[in-house]
Amino acid sequence: MANQEPPQQQSAVKRISVIVTRRAGKYLLLHRTETDKKYPDQWCCPGGHVEAHETMIEGAIRELREETQLECLPKFLKLIKVYNDPNELVHIYCTIKTRGNVALKDGEHDEFVWLEPSALRYYDTVPYCVETILMAEREQ
Repeated sequence: MANQEPPQQQSAVKRISVIVTRRAGKYLLLHRTETDKKYPDQWCCPGGHVEAHETMIEGAIRELREETQLECLPKFLKLIKVYNDPNELVHIYCTIKTRGNVALKDGEHDEFVWLEPSALRYYDTVPYCVETILMAEREQ
């Protein structure tokens, strides 16, 4: 998988990385707790804010590890989409190679599931989640 990262945009207020994680044709979704501030009780891919000292890839790998305990090497990440607006810069990565088993220890999520794309319609997901997974599916 390509390990490409476009130059950072200084104008973006928030930098966010998301990893679409795939194993055996199924995608990992995490359920946000009912007390989540932005998207309570919805399903999402692993991801979150990138720290000021991190690259987008480093932030994606850290978020994946913090949220799921899965490990991923940078060389196994493929950048599939960049969203850039005046308030945030979002990088969407896809990986099919991770190590470990999912364990939710971050307090932000209370369930996880591995889903085939056809099952996504049965889950209440955060905005753009289904679109992002289907985009990753086309990239495979």
